[in-house]
Amino acid sequence: MKRKELEIVISPDGELTVKVEGVAGEGCLEETAFLEEALGEVIEREKTAEFYQTPALQHIETKKWGE
Repeated sequence: MKRKELEIVISPDGELTVKVEGVAGEGCLEETAFLEEALGEVIEREKTAEFYQTPALQHIETKKWGE
């Protein structure tokens, strides 16, 4: 499983930049939702190549009742 990372940088003038790595597709928006809610309006969003990748499906093994 790929490691998820959030890099948060606050410039001297108070500008906040958040970079998400290790999350394919729109999952990065879910990972940063708590920051957006706490800090307010997003002024600009730059999507990386990872945003356009298809998220990997998680394999879950199941058994039928009684097996």
